[in-house]
Amino acid sequence: KDQALRAKAEIKYKAFEAERDGELEKMSNTPNILHKALHFRKASAATEKMDFSGLHNYVDVPSIEDVLEIGEGLQVVKTGTVWSKTGSFSGTFRASRQQLLGSATINSS
Repeated sequence: KDQALRAKAEIKYKAFEAERDGELEKMSNTPNILHKALHFRKASAATEKMDFSGLHNYVDVPSIEDVLEIGEGLQVVKTGTVWSKTGSFSGTFRASRQQLLGSATINSS
């Protein structure tokens, strides 16, 4: 469900991004200072729409292309980080500390 919402937000974001880029291009190409100001305002409005597209709410949700089905109802993200919890097997959970080991990528082929 969150992935579908992220996909919709991405579509909106990309449309507004294209609108902004088009207005910036028009602004660069016109010699008229009033038209430059108008295109700048339209580009700013498109940037504001990008901010309100909601994509930032789904930054932690992986896209559908980044998820691999590994079993019935079981999915894994193709790219992620690998952590070590030193002290987690001996002593209390509070005594353990995390250490970043690196990143990992799963090939789907």
